[in-house]
Amino acid sequence: IDRRCKLALKLALATGQRMGEVCGAGVREFDPLRATWTIPGARAKNAQVHDVPLGPYALSLVQEALATTAGETFLFASRPRNRAERGDGEQPLLPGSATKAFARVRDTLEVGPDRATPHDFRRTFATFMQREGVAEPVVARLLNHRSDRAKTVTSKVYMRHEFKDEKRDAMEMWDRHITALAVSNLSNEQAVAALRQR
Repeated sequence: IDRRCKLALKLALATGQRMGEVCGAGVREFDPLRATWTIPGARAKNAQVHDVPLGPYALSLVQEALATTAGETFLFASRPRNRAERGDGEQPLLPGSATKAFARVRDTLEVGPDRATPHDFRRTFATFMQREGVAEPVVARLLNHRSDRAKTVTSKVYMRHEFKDEKRDAMEMWDRHITALAVSNLSNEQAVAALRQR
């Protein structure tokens, strides 16, 4: 698995964000001083600007990518094989490339169901948050789901709290959890099994 795909997959797990949003991440979307990744509305599935708090592990992945795989525009810059593919400039890593890399690793390790994809990281992320008692509106905002706001006139018009502190607290809890898994002496199969139980 190449370094770009590896880092993109790790960042998807570390942030709970969609693979397409991770692979298309722009270098200028990251603010290391605020430990925040701002996904512009033009790139978000729901067309809403989305601030993603970054824990220490996620931030270290961003810094590694900036030092090794980033181009001038994209955090995970694609390297076209020939001039015809290059077009007018730098391109982002394709989400399908990361998904295929994940499938190769999954199949080689013979872990997980055949249908497991990087999108399952989001389910694991949300399930962990639920188990740890994180309020549903906070989880929804971490996943950039806005459906909770459209339920009533009160939530659509009057309730404007963005849960910034709550999002950061939850993300730091997740960051500690996956860091502990990463540095433990668990085998790959045990780590996958532990993630499934969350």
